[in-house]
Amino acid sequence: MPSLISMILAFVSFPLMYLPPTKTELKCWQKLNIRAIRHWVTKKGTEKWAQRSTIQNGVERARKNIAWHGVLTFTFLFLMVRAQFIDNLFIQYASLLLSLPSIGYFLGSIIQRQKLVIILIRKKTIAQQFDGISRQRF
Repeated sequence: MPSLISMILAFVSFPLMYLPPTKTELKCWQKLNIRAIRHWVTKKGTEKWAQRSTIQNGVERARKNIAWHGVLTFTFLFLMVRAQFIDNLFIQYASLLLSLPSIGYFLGSIIQRQKLVIILIRKKTIAQQFDGISRQRF
């Protein structure tokens, strides 16, 4: 059962990179208070990275992090499934603990997704403001 959960989490991670957020997802973010979790996880590094990177670098970094979370979740899934075919019961039960990092990586993917959505919204807002300024001049 835990390996099935890890498999679902791994497959759900990859579409998070490109699909637009749904209203249900946004409500879920509010209920889970993902913004506070994101700030707790990143501590003060967010402001430092924002000064050194461009918007496009932030988008690429967030997508790369989500991809790595998916790859690592697949790795843990493989290890859990492989452990079930070993005759040692201790290894079989201990492998179930690998579902914890899978859940953690999925939470990290959700945090990166929120970061990605915020960056894209800011990018769209900046583009609209720039477009408005350009129209006023001409």
